[in-house]
Amino acid sequence: MKRVIAISTAALGCIVLVGCGSQPSPKDVAQSFVSNVQNGDWTKIPPLEQNPNSGTSQPTGVAADILKKDKFQVGDESVNGNSATVDVKVTSPDMSQMVSSMLGDALANAFSGGNSTDSNAQMDQDMEKQLNSSSLQMDTTDVQLNMVKTSDGWKVASNNTQFMSAIVGGLDKLANAFSSSSNN
Repeated sequence: MKRVIAISTAALGCIVLVGCGSQPSPKDVAQSFVSNVQNGDWTKIPPLEQNPNSGTSQPTGVAADILKKDKFQVGDESVNGNSATVDVKVTSPDMSQMVSSMLGDALANAFSGGNSTDSNAQMDQDMEKQLNSSSLQMDTTDVQLNMVKTSDGWKVASNNTQFMSAIVGGLDKLANAFSSSSNN
């Protein structure tokens, strides 16, 4: 009888330990997050975020086209209490190369008397053409995805500007550079 009780207690202990250890790690949550971004499964992203109403929405236009080309590789995690970082290698279209190529075409259009409506439409076409080109240059950026532990487990923190910039190929930095140069 003691043997049956000992075996039952050991089995129950294993079940409790397995049950307690089943919460996804920061790396697991990060992998789910980047997989959903890569697959365009935007409805599955908010439950993985610290602030699910933070405005993450399905991208459209150029941003959506860029994200279709992105590749992610989730690396190591580093946990420090209720916060963690997960290394992510983001490979995305090299937007600086694309934009510099397109600027030459846009300037030529402007000097040939084309109007801005034609120019905007042409830039959209050029962007799509370059994104679908077999010679598309890619850029790889190593970033850390910030994570936070909540009562619901690990979540993607709301302060991930490096990751967000990397997934759109640094397009936000280019826009900021053009904006600040035009304000001078």
